[in-house]
Amino acid sequence: MIVKRARKAAVLVLGAGVAAAAVVTATTGAVQAKIKPNKPKVAGVTGSGEFRMTFLPKDDKDRRFFTFDVRQAPFTHHRVLPGGATITGSPNDATGTVKIKHHFAPGKRTFYAIGRADSLITSPGYATITAEIVKTWCVEDTPTPEGCEGPPWVGMTKGFSVYDAGRDHGGKPGRSKDRIGMSWEYANMLVNPQGETYEPEQVGTAMAPAPFSPVLSGGFTVVHKDLVVPSKADMPQPPQQ
Repeated sequence: MIVKRARKAAVLVLGAGVAAAAVVTATTGAVQAKIKPNKPKVAGVTGSGEFRMTFLPKDDKDRRFFTFDVRQAPFTHHRVLPGGATITGSPNDATGTVKIKHHFAPGKRTFYAIGRADSLITSPGYATITAEIVKTWCVEDTPTPEGCEGPPWVGMTKGFSVYDAGRDHGGKPGRSKDRIGMSWEYANMLVNPQGETYEPEQVGTAMAPAPFSPVLSGGFTVVHKDLVVPSKADMPQPPQQ
């Protein structure tokens, strides 16, 4: 009799425990269902990847990488307009960094550059960025007494474009469908009065070619947001007398 009562009590306790666990699980699930991930409030581009130049021979051994950590910061770059009027900035003002890495195989050295983003415009899956280059340097595979120098880009503004094709498959080589572009290597070329072709040091805000270079590994994420409407304070202000 005592054994039967003990078994009955154990069953009751077990049943109560299962019911309580079910209530907790249901409650937790309901709470989790109500919690939605925070969506970015501004447009942005993040990610890092290696890419190739489609117009170069397949035996090209150079390796090229871009890294982006850029987001819009509307109306934060004060500007003076012709005639002296001023504005607090533009809806496509941006902040963040752009990093460039290019391993030059024939010369056995790697060039680096860091840019400070100043403009970003997006559409679903696409983005254009401009950044002022603030630092460059070079590292040799085997150091030599002569050393090496980074590209003479400091102070120049460079343009970049990104196509985010979606999931990057864990960064596995050859699996990303993303593409990138840049405002050099045949883009942004001009002709001077003497008929000579040259590349200007600057590009306009958010100006870059279509993203033509396939990403080999890694990938990029574009968060799209429409450009915001300026407030009254962000509208052009007359020049101070």
